[in-house]
Amino acid sequence: MVKKKLLILYAKNPQEVFNPQSALGSYIYCLANILHSDVYDVYINGISVMSDFSSRNVSKSNPTKSKRTSVKRFIPESIKALIKDLKLLFNISKLKNKIDADFSYDVILEMSSYGSNIGFKLSKKHNVPLYSIFDSPAVEEYEYFHGSSSLLSFIINNREKESLKNSIKIVVYAPNIKEFLINRYQLNTANFYIHQNVDFLRFDVIENKQINHPIVFGFIGSFLKWHRVDILVEAFVKLRKMGYEAKLYLLGYGLEFEAIKNQVGQSAFKEDILMPGFVDGEDLKNYKRKIDVGILSGTTWYCAPNKLFEYGAANMAVIAQKTDTILHIYNVDNDILVFDENNMEQLLVCMKQLLDDRALLMSLKSNLHQKIISEYSKKNTLKFYKSILD
Repeated sequence: MVKKKLLILYAKNPQEVFNPQSALGSYIYCLANILHSDVYDVYINGISVMSDFSSRNVSKSNPTKSKRTSVKRFIPESIKALIKDLKLLFNISKLKNKIDADFSYDVILEMSSYGSNIGFKLSKKHNVPLYSIFDSPAVEEYEYFHGSSSLLSFIINNREKESLKNSIKIVVYAPNIKEFLINRYQLNTANFYIHQNVDFLRFDVIENKQINHPIVFGFIGSFLKWHRVDILVEAFVKLRKMGYEAKLYLLGYGLEFEAIKNQVGQSAFKEDILMPGFVDGEDLKNYKRKIDVGILSGTTWYCAPNKLFEYGAANMAVIAQKTDTILHIYNVDNDILVFDENNMEQLLVCMKQLLDDRALLMSLKSNLHQKIISEYSKKNTLKFYKSILD
């Protein structure tokens, strides 16, 4: 049987698929390797996953802020944002032209990204079917990061709309995301399929895990504004002031890393808070063996609950911010504990609950662990995508 050539597209920042620190890049790389099979030869942005991606690595140093020149200080933030967006659209156009110059693919699968219409353009020109995986609403995410709308919002929205409208099938991770897109762009409900974006590269299955004394709470991921690591630190400090014995591990890097590091440094309980930065491979797995409770202290309404798969596979109990995307998968008080958005006091109550009730902690981690390892696998992911791409 002749294999089909499958082109996976991620246009916002193609280099992210080489970067283990990028959650989305790591997932795309993971998915590409799962789909590379007896049916598909898979390429990411025109690069074969079987050759050039073997060198995928990144420095583990803490990201540094770029130096600002004296001229840049006087440029309004809105103009700098516009220049950045224009540069992004230019790079997207360059990537499209590069792939187009050597186009020989049978199927296109695009991970939605800010400003991209590459999949739509290539699909239309070469009469090749386009499928989409929806990650997040482009304009809303921009506004969350920048606090204001992009001057190119109309163009960005139109590109997202035409890409989705011209997709044969659209993969989303929750019913509320499906309804959001249908209402926004008047899309056909029959074109939607629900499937979780599980990154098996970060899927360390840990069995027979013992509870630590004292209990270790943990956060693993990017230090971004919406992850609200600050309220986790605040809740932990209050917990310690109440006399509870516990430790907190904060693993990862991101834009808020230095701010969180300063917050921790000012705490009387800083010796109980570990911040090793970005860790990967066996080092990360060793930390997971030590964390009893994984915490998702903040997220957006549309965010995919990928982190909870990682926590559950590693045999942790979980406390998470309550969102529809999370409640779609997990049962409250049976699989996980939840708290309202930005509500530090409710987060504190959940943490106390697990410290006071070891039986509940054991039950939660066991239930979640069994759910994750029984329902999510590379085999099921391959089966799902074969069924919709064929």
